[in-house]
Amino acid sequence: MRETHDAHSSRGLSLAFLSACETAQAHVKTPDEAMHLAATFLFAGFSGVVGTMWTMADSDGPQITDKFYQHLFKNCDADAKSPTLPDLSKAAETLHLAVAELRKDPQVTFMRWVPFVYYGL
Repeated sequence: MRETHDAHSSRGLSLAFLSACETAQAHVKTPDEAMHLAATFLFAGFSGVVGTMWTMADSDGPQITDKFYQHLFKNCDADAKSPTLPDLSKAAETLHLAVAELRKDPQVTFMRWVPFVYYGL
């Protein structure tokens, strides 16, 4: 399994963040087919994909994306002599942390934070 991850990383296919509505939702007319957009990215060789199951609020996409990457890169140092890269094995946890920050707002309903999902390793 490690070889597969390294092969994807060398091709730049490690993580896709799909900040749009319904990127992880199958089409209602083809419920027996699981190839939604996020699954297509996995099939194409990405080791992880962040997507949404349903419609999201326009303001939530940028907020989740910003928080996700802040958490993902918090232990990285691009200015170091040997730059530290993010640990992509923590992407699911990172999405959880980003969504948890959105949930802190009492005005944010269940339907606003629940669509965000992570697929992959």
